[in-house]
Amino acid sequence: MGVIAARCHRLAESRGFQMSILAVIVANAVVIGIETYPAVQERWGGVLRLVDVAFLAIFTVEITIRLLAHGRRPWEFFRGGWNVFDFVIVVLALLPVVGANVTLVRLIRVLRVVRLVEAIDDLRMIVLGLARSLAALAGVAVFVVLVMYVYAVTGTALFGEELPDEWGTAGVAMMTCFRILTLDNWDDLYFPALEVTPWATPYFVSFIIVATLVVLNIVIAVVVSSVEQARQSELERETALVAELAGERAPELSERIVALRAALDQLEEDLGTDR
Repeated sequence: MGVIAARCHRLAESRGFQMSILAVIVANAVVIGIETYPAVQERWGGVLRLVDVAFLAIFTVEITIRLLAHGRRPWEFFRGGWNVFDFVIVVLALLPVVGANVTLVRLIRVLRVVRLVEAIDDLRMIVLGLARSLAALAGVAVFVVLVMYVYAVTGTALFGEELPDEWGTAGVAMMTCFRILTLDNWDDLYFPALEVTPWATPYFVSFIIVATLVVLNIVIAVVVSSVEQARQSELERETALVAELAGERAPELSERIVALRAALDQLEEDLGTDR
């Protein structure tokens, strides 16, 4: 590794450099939000554009430093998924075609906020847990669809003739059940149905309990379990990495221990001779 590569590596791995880049990412996100206000854009548009250019320059320099840190093997930079993500974001922002589209530029710039996931350990664990829980959540989603279908067909039988706009067909009734599931003004659906039949009360109460409260607790349990598994896997990965590094340096440490013992033995002999 050359001198420049070594210096870039130390700089890229330093805590100050990483925290500075994170601060720039947060500031960039704040500026993007400020730019959505027409009054601010009209008064400070020129200044904000200069700030955007400064942010892009900082991110470009950051990517350059991280690439140079790999010395004569720059392809190793692209082995990390986050590195590829950062590189693509910067390259897209530099393309003239993309720069002409304000909406696309804003979307690309705001994607940098995703990098906070990598920097904040707890946030990374949550994202990994959510990714792990997708398979289990798919089963929960199937369960919810089945419950909604059963209740939708039941709803068409109970309220379909009198309330065709909400319960006329299975498809329309499923959309109505989805509205109840989200608890979005569900009482506007309940009271007209109650005028049709008193069975509306057990129908709505049972659906809300099963499809909303029970399912919500199941989702929370699945996500919490997945986050805990992700945290455990991350801990095991870090432990394995430390063990691997220790194994690589084992011969060197053994030689140092032998040399230290020899030095101590020699010191003991010298002290004994002096006496």
